[in-house]
Amino acid sequence: MKTISSSLGEYKIYPNFIITKFNEAIDLDLNNAEEIITLMLENMEGDFGWIADNMNSYSINPFLYSKISEHVKNIKCYCNVIYYQDIRDTTEIGRCHFPCNIELNKYNSIQEAIIWTNSIVGSK
Repeated sequence: MKTISSSLGEYKIYPNFIITKFNEAIDLDLNNAEEIITLMLENMEGDFGWIADNMNSYSINPFLYSKISEHVKNIKCYCNVIYYQDIRDTTEIGRCHFPCNIELNKYNSIQEAIIWTNSIVGSK
């Protein structure tokens, strides 16, 4: 596992998935897409899953998902890890911004998300 930190947050890179944990109160918009796209293209080989660790509260433009998936074609699944009900309610908005070939799910723990992601992309 490799960890990369930036002004947006922390990225944990595994062979078949990436865990993003964005900083508290960050405002993720289309201007941030380039960093995320570049990081994924440079670090993820083959099919992979994206796990979003929503421990922190932040805002995200749902069109960011569309832009990232437009450039990073090997994302096979996306999973939100949601710890609080109010965050769970707002994550539904982003679901319609992923292409239909990306499987979506949400869980209450990182471990559950990793198990599900591995069931989609396989463990390496």
